[in-house]
Amino acid sequence: MSSGDVKCRPPTFQLELMRHDPVMRESFQKLSDWLCKDLPELLTDLRTTITINDSPPTLVRDCVCDASVYPGAVVRNNNGICVNALATTEANSRALGIVISKSSSTSCLVVLNGRTGDVFTGLNQDKDYYLSPTVPGGIQVVIPNGSGHFISLIGRSLSTKSLDVNIGLRMQRA
Repeated sequence: MSSGDVKCRPPTFQLELMRHDPVMRESFQKLSDWLCKDLPELLTDLRTTITINDSPPTLVRDCVCDASVYPGAVVRNNNGICVNALATTEANSRALGIVISKSSSTSCLVVLNGRTGDVFTGLNQDKDYYLSPTVPGGIQVVIPNGSGHFISLIGRSLSTKSLDVNIGLRMQRA
């Protein structure tokens, strides 16, 4: 089934609720439209998996990226382009994944979830890594502690060169 074959329809319980409440009908329709808009892209992502060293599947995406993005950088989506993430604002801290390679200055492969392979140097093994508030695309062991910074868990190191990407919920420091 290609992503063009995807048919979106609200679940039966939502259809029943929508029949009786026009406000709920509008809310469910907006939610359904939003989910369906991204569904083909999500299905494509699910079909694009790689396995590194017999590890569990790693979800990856081929992205158009800003020239400043580098292998090992945490990136976010900015109008369809991957740019370096930074833990300074809510929008800048919406991490998508980690760049594992660049085939050109504006094309990169991003791990959304799973093992990065050996793209880093000097990681502390078995430590949690967070999005940096000072280095665009950077990660750090220290939890960001500046007022207004966003705490965004990116993953846990598997070795000095590899990270298991598992992007967590973000929260803002007071």
